[in-house]
Amino acid sequence: MPVRGIGRHSSTHQPGGSDSISPLMGDLDFNSYAALNLSGVGRGTNVANVVRTATVVVAANDAATAAKAQADYICDGVDDQVEIQAAIDSLPNGGLVYLSEGIFHLSGKVLISKTYGVKLTGASGAYGSHGTVLKWDGGADAALEIYAAYNTTISDISLYQDNLTTDSIGIYINGDNNPPVHGVWLERIGITKFDVGIKLMPSDSSNQIANFSLSDFQISECNIGIESNSVNIDVMKIEGGEIVVPSAGYGIVTNRIGGTNTIKSVEFAHPGPGGIAVEIPTGAISTLRLEECTSEGASYFVRVGSDAAPRLLIENSVIDAPIEWNGSPGIMQIENCQVNHPVELKTDAYLLMVNCWIQSTITLTSYGSFMKTINCLHVGDTINLDGGKSGWISFYDHGSPTVNITGAQADYIKKRFRFENSGTATITAGNTSVNVTHGLATTPTTVQLTPTTDTAGKRYWISAKGDTTFTITIDSSHTANISFDWRAAVGEGN
Repeated sequence: MPVRGIGRHSSTHQPGGSDSISPLMGDLDFNSYAALNLSGVGRGTNVANVVRTATVVVAANDAATAAKAQADYICDGVDDQVEIQAAIDSLPNGGLVYLSEGIFHLSGKVLISKTYGVKLTGASGAYGSHGTVLKWDGGADAALEIYAAYNTTISDISLYQDNLTTDSIGIYINGDNNPPVHGVWLERIGITKFDVGIKLMPSDSSNQIANFSLSDFQISECNIGIESNSVNIDVMKIEGGEIVVPSAGYGIVTNRIGGTNTIKSVEFAHPGPGGIAVEIPTGAISTLRLEECTSEGASYFVRVGSDAAPRLLIENSVIDAPIEWNGSPGIMQIENCQVNHPVELKTDAYLLMVNCWIQSTITLTSYGSFMKTINCLHVGDTINLDGGKSGWISFYDHGSPTVNITGAQADYIKKRFRFENSGTATITAGNTSVNVTHGLATTPTTVQLTPTTDTAGKRYWISAKGDTTFTITIDSSHTANISFDWRAAVGEGN
């Protein structure tokens, strides 16, 4: 019987042809289907154990008989977007549209343009052959579009098409309207074989897309995983997912965003050369943070375009593809990373590297580019200073990289400072002194000594300090070696 007076709707279309997805396993529990909850449905939820409020249910053509018996709309496998759209439009102002397990065949887009609080939720088991699957056959268009909507959630749904179509889009967030889009949450989403997996529509500064969040996702075989070109995004958070693109594809293309925006725990995978994990082609970005990311197989981990001026922060990541900066003056900070591939500043920019393991090449080719490294470990790396006034300052670093200077003011621009160092030294039997290389950039202010063997009552002191060495002296020779731990430091003003 109809649920809550909405009525049951069944299409008269004939089912379509065969699908490339294998038959789905498992049936939903509809024994107490009238108890379905607006907020409680998600991955692993038993729909028989939650309370139903403001909910419309759509059953796929291949859904279980029990699911169809309790559904408000039943699809027949042809133009299934008609039933899904009708379900969304039937909501008074926000609510839940629940799509059963099964395959929904879309020949046209599904539009969410309610003013507040629409949730489009599928069965558990997203981005696999089990769960809720939207099969796109609509060509150069978007399968799902969000327009002029507030607080929209899409979860536990997979979208795919058999063959990638040019200009096809999995999920289209259209901010070209006033009032704009505010609050989009995409959770447990799978998108396969679209030209663009997720696209955020260009808008002017008054038509922002505020608060975009994507989590627990997989985007594969798309030419561009996520595109947000020329769009104002107040806050963007992308966390916990995988983007696999073709050889010449792009993982994320983004620019012109404000606030602090985070891409965290995302694996970018490229099966062949030519791909770019993160492309920033143009525009001003307040702060873009990449954290715990990898970019296996890409030609570039990050590439900054000629008209871009971002503040880019890369943290806790493995730099397993090159980074190239071609943009306007800006800041790039790399912190707590393993740098396995080259980093190059081709235009004026400031590069700060903190607590990094560096085993590749860092190149500054612009006239005014500058780099500072702090507490980094240099392992066979090379620093190339090719710009006329490009420079490098080093604080507390370990290791000795190869430094190549080709700028006209080479003697002026090469600056390296290590303010503290420590080690061990031994005055061998029969001798009264030992010279120690301290590794600081200038003469140390203080040198502290701690004997680690018996001094046999010998007095010891620092008899000389220079810009490269200091001397430990004892008052008379001894028949055995005398060893010391030492710590040298440069104070302020040196």
